[in-house]
Amino acid sequence: MSWRSAVAALGLLAGACVEVDYNILWQDIEARGGMRQDRAPADAPYSNADLVRNFESIVFFSEFTRIGKELIPARSSIKLRRWTEDVRIGVLFGPEVSADQRRRDLIDIGSFAARLGPLTGLTFEVLPEDSEEMPNFIIYVADQGTRSAFADALADEVPEADPVLLQDLRVDRSREISPCFAYTFGPGGGVIDYAFIVVKHEALGLLRTSCFHEEMAQALGPGNDDELARPSIFNDDEEFALLTEHDEYLLRMLYDPSLRPGMTADEARPLLAPLVDRLRPEGAAVN
Repeated sequence: MSWRSAVAALGLLAGACVEVDYNILWQDIEARGGMRQDRAPADAPYSNADLVRNFESIVFFSEFTRIGKELIPARSSIKLRRWTEDVRIGVLFGPEVSADQRRRDLIDIGSFAARLGPLTGLTFEVLPEDSEEMPNFIIYVADQGTRSAFADALADEVPEADPVLLQDLRVDRSREISPCFAYTFGPGGGVIDYAFIVVKHEALGLLRTSCFHEEMAQALGPGNDDELARPSIFNDDEEFALLTEHDEYLLRMLYDPSLRPGMTADEARPLLAPLVDRLRPEGAAVN
């Protein structure tokens, strides 16, 4: 039995369709000059010092703090977190996602995974639908009805399921209109070995693609957003929809052998400027 068949056998993929128009959100962001798709915009220069500053803010802090069974929007310091093993991506779709949309999503996910490989040194594989291999990086695309049914079934079948994840599957985090979110898990020591990403089927077009970019990238370790990071998808202003050159450097830094999982910001700080200058020598003197 494939892993998808096993999930379906638990009744986790059934649910009623609920429509939410995310086009309004998308159009509002674009009207404000957001959702840009340029990888290295000339109007958003950044220096190597900016990369060092942004790396520390995005990698060594979290935008949410867990208090019991609640996830509170509050900045907290964390240790460096990253994957140490190959990434096996499994994509789950709710029954409301059409065959054509599934095909487009799989193309987007596969092409972005191929881009992430050289940036991190990790091997990414999108598992075929009939694979018996278990994924460690799940992307779940479904509407509100299916997500709620999934959460209920998951709570019944897996008593140790993360209560915060279950809550986010049922409702939008903090009552915000968030089209996607990601959770990562690991054994400790800064190692990530499992990710669960939710992309709401209500999100369409470029907004949907931007969800794949942001959540897949953040699930690799850069878990914070920073309002000063530019040009970057690790910024809640939504100016940029897709991974930028700036963000590629952040991922290269995170997975450089000079750094290690579990490092504190104080331990990593002396290494960051030389690391950036090595990765980006042409930008060392840019102010």
